[in-house]
Amino acid sequence: MSFVIANNRRYEALKGFGRHFGMQEVPGTDLDGIDFVRLARGQGVLGCRVEEVERLDAALEAAFAGEGPNLVEVLVD
Repeated sequence: MSFVIANNRRYEALKGFGRHFGMQEVPGTDLDGIDFVRLARGQGVLGCRVEEVERLDAALEAAFAGEGPNLVEVLVD
């Protein structure tokens, strides 16, 4: 089983919801610094981080071919 996280370093869905109600800022929605790979490894799950789009295909192929659970964290802007 593979998990893919598109990490944009913020809780954009909640920010969008706040904008819908006229809030310019929504406190607590900037999530820079969460290391999802380290969190996964702490639970015994293999993980890797992809920072360049050129590495994404190889990371996904490896994850989907792997045995057991694994995580691919994809940094996006």
